[in-house]
Amino acid sequence: MSVISHGRHNTSLPLQSTVRAGFWIRALALGLDVLFIALLYAAVFMALAAANVYPTSAADVRWLAQMVFACIILTYTSLEVFCAASLGKLIFRLRIRRQDGNPAERWMLLLRWSTKQSPWILTLVMGVLPHPVFGWLQGLLEMILLCGTVPALNEDHLAWHDEWAGTAVWKVGRTGPPIPV
Repeated sequence: MSVISHGRHNTSLPLQSTVRAGFWIRALALGLDVLFIALLYAAVFMALAAANVYPTSAADVRWLAQMVFACIILTYTSLEVFCAASLGKLIFRLRIRRQDGNPAERWMLLLRWSTKQSPWILTLVMGVLPHPVFGWLQGLLEMILLCGTVPALNEDHLAWHDEWAGTAVWKVGRTGPPIPV
């Protein structure tokens, strides 16, 4: 049985047999992640409004909104690199591991994350270097990634970014005595 270790804390999470997480539970985890990101986004703009720090032109507002949104998404989703799961995945006890069920190396998690988040990385690049080719490339990557999630409906439950990085999302369970209620 494979075990997941979480750094300083001694909380081991073995795999529940060899079950990969299916498309729908991953979609639910993504839904929670979208909710958390929306709350963070709203909190940032409420803080900016409370501090009376806001751009004066509509173009500056749009640019600021895009940059803040991209930064929040990239920061939030970087949990997948450091914790092998986003907050939504953690809540549903899903973890990103190697396709064989063993813990994924950091470079695999980084490759998976950078592939999934490449459109948002390009959003930041376009904010600094506004060139039409970046917008075209961003749209192409979004289309590839969107179409690449459909294979997660297959029996192997691997999206394109999982195939590319050699990872898979696994369902895990907690060991040890039950928590008293």
